[in-house]
Amino acid sequence: MSLGNGQGENGMEPTQTSLARRTRVCAYNRAGVGDSSAPRTRTRPVSAVVEEMSQFLKAAKIAPPYLLIGGSAGGVVAFMFAQAHPADVAGMVLSNPMPPPYSRDVEGARRVMTATELHDIETPDYRGENPESIVFTGNDSMLTTPLPTALPYSILFDENCDGDKRFCAKVLTYLPQLEASLARVGAGGRFEWLKGAGHGIPESRPEAFAAAVDDVWSRAVRR
Repeated sequence: MSLGNGQGENGMEPTQTSLARRTRVCAYNRAGVGDSSAPRTRTRPVSAVVEEMSQFLKAAKIAPPYLLIGGSAGGVVAFMFAQAHPADVAGMVLSNPMPPPYSRDVEGARRVMTATELHDIETPDYRGENPESIVFTGNDSMLTTPLPTALPYSILFDENCDGDKRFCAKVLTYLPQLEASLARVGAGGRFEWLKGAGHGIPESRPEAFAAAVDDVWSRAVRR
């Protein structure tokens, strides 16, 4: 389980409980979250966080293959982990992997946002102005590094921009297509837009999230 920015290890507890009936489940707090020690350098690139995840799994002696479950910023970490360690991953289910690849997001945002909106609302998260101070400007590899063709995975999407309907109307002119493109990085990817679910899909649409997990699980078992 790789959860959202600043979200503790129990952020997807219903999913953890369900999966624990069929396999060993592991959720962890990234450096600086919950009871985990603070990172040596507070502001660090997302690639460093991906490597921290690898180090954690090795230190905990949790052997692959892994079924990765990720949400929001944790979805980015999980996606990039699968690209960096493809042989270790059996499949993944990601809910709103945010922020999406940096340059593509900025490219889309520039077409519909003012310079002020882009600087003050859309890009601060990329610059590390988030609860964990993770810099996401280097996550373009999500679209440029291939995933194994046989790797089953699912991208679930929706966004309500914290209720800001005016701003969200702009974001939704390009963000769904960008998120859908993540499902084409590997031949086993699937994309679903759960309209009305908002950002927290595992909480707002638990049945849809569970169905995606079951689908990826069954495809991973058949590999």
